[in-house]
Amino acid sequence: MIDRTRQDNLKSVDLWHNEIKKYVGKEISIILVGNKSDVIENIEISEVSIKMIAEEKGFHYILTSAKTGENVHDLFLYIAYKFLEGVS
Repeated sequence: MIDRTRQDNLKSVDLWHNEIKKYVGKEISIILVGNKSDVIENIEISEVSIKMIAEEKGFHYILTSAKTGENVHDLFLYIAYKFLEGVS
């Protein structure tokens, strides 16, 4: 999850991805969540930037707002779907 109001959060994506690969040891579905989408006037990370990183790394992405609940339900549905997909 990245805070869309802090440009420096983008630098962490590579670090997190490397940590996941190191400790999980297999390919898994990764979701890049861009949070704080409700704070429009302070957005520093555009949807285009998030989409480009997600496509480059093979991640799914979604923009959310914990404050308003925007796309939070959809995020959890996607996580549940991917979990069930892996179980079957």
